[in-house]
Amino acid sequence: MNAPYSGIQRLAELWLIDEQGRRERYLVIFKVFNGYMDETGTHHPSDVVGIAGYLSTYDDWIRFMSEWDQAMRLYCIEDFHMNEFENHWGEFADNRYWTPDIRTRVIERVCQICQQNTVLGLGCAISREHYERVLPPSIQGDLRDPYYYCLYGCMSMLLACKEDTRIATIKPVNFLFDHKPGRFKLGATMVGWQAFATEFYNRVQSALDENGEVLGALTFGTRQVYSPIRAADLLVYETGKLQRQRLYEPWRPLRKSMRALRKRSNLIISFQTEVRLRNFVRFLEGYRAGMSANQISAKPRDIRS
Repeated sequence: MNAPYSGIQRLAELWLIDEQGRRERYLVIFKVFNGYMDETGTHHPSDVVGIAGYLSTYDDWIRFMSEWDQAMRLYCIEDFHMNEFENHWGEFADNRYWTPDIRTRVIERVCQICQQNTVLGLGCAISREHYERVLPPSIQGDLRDPYYYCLYGCMSMLLACKEDTRIATIKPVNFLFDHKPGRFKLGATMVGWQAFATEFYNRVQSALDENGEVLGALTFGTRQVYSPIRAADLLVYETGKLQRQRLYEPWRPLRKSMRALRKRSNLIISFQTEVRLRNFVRFLEGYRAGMSANQISAKPRDIRS
């Protein structure tokens, strides 16, 4: 393949994945939705938290980058970010250039690139208010943030996908998450979000996939180095918008961009209700009591599109 050397290729080399493995092994790329920007560009906590992203082979991600870069050059886009594109901010603020027709062409093209170069789209979204009301303080203290609940949900869905016919030879799937800066207080110690996410991922992996048949390695990166994170950025934005719509405006039609992303019916998005949160509490309490997953039978259900 004559594509320029990329972050995805470096990642494959780091994980000792050879050329054949890059055609067969899967990398899932996720991004977090846990806030929004107002007109000043300031981030605020959101009433909806979500994680979403795409699963594809390493070779398909490299092809994604080539097609994505061509589209960005065609429309003179330096750094596509769905929040800025949607709200006419940053490089998308000049409406003399960004006419409705050009905006429609761009979103149709980026949705097409995501569809054609990925196997599955996965996501989990939750209402912060439901999370805080249903989960006992002890569980909220263990999770630290709804972000980690959504991480658990996505890992569970991926485990459920191992029999999916679209993933013939799933093998261990490696995870690339968008870099999440910042630290929080854990007891008397300040802990980085990513360090805690890694520890949380390892705990869930050992509990649900002890032999490592599906859940592989976990790492973090930025969209400047790993441009496929932009695909996850698009999907998590639409996932967050759809969760808000389901909560507050269920009568509204599906957004055009989400309809475009659903064309191949390859999305598995879990919108967590209060009932599913109570099931999660029962699952976790059962696990702590030494029960098996089959005994508990309470994993989150998926909404398949």
